[in-house]
Order: sequence, then structure tokens, then C-alpha cells
Amino acid sequence: MTPLLPYVWIVPVVLLILFLALNVRLKPVCPSCGKESSDRIRRPLLVRQLLFFLPLSRFECWSCHKKYYVLTFSKWFGKKQSAKRESVSVR
Repeated sequence: MTPLLPYVWIVPVVLLILFLALNVRLKPVCPSCGKESSDRIRRPLLVRQLLFFLPLSRFECWSCHKKYYVLTFSKWFGKKQSAKRESVSVR
């Protein structure tokens, strides 16, 4: 008989995959009403601590108040803003 201890890690991995499959989107579009009008809000402490390695952003829809997550790869692969600022001449 083999002990079940080596297979204990499977349960959190399956729960993580289910969470990501059911709650995460790639664009900030509301899953219930389909509108793009939404605000970013803070993630819960548990999500921040357990899924710190994922670039997740949490949004709330303005019309139906549904909260959902979006994978934001722009944090890693987005355009970098230049340090130069354009000078504007005022006369």
C-alpha cells in the first residue's frame, strides 16, 4: 500500500484550476451583462496571498455590480512608458 501523503498536492491544484476556469477572463468585459464599463477593485487578501504569482486584476461592473477577475499580461509584456516628457510651450 502506498501512502496518500504524496498525492495531497493534487487537491489545491485542482481547486486552483477550477477557480481560474470559472472566474477569470482575458478582457475586462462583464461575464453576466457583456458590457465593458467596469472599475478595478482590490483583490481579497486570500487571493493576493495564494495567487501572488498570477497577474490577476479584479473588476466590478458598473451596471450589474458583478465582480470578476481578468488576467492582465500587460504588467509583464505591456508597453513601457518612456521617462521623457514632451514639453509644451504656452504663449
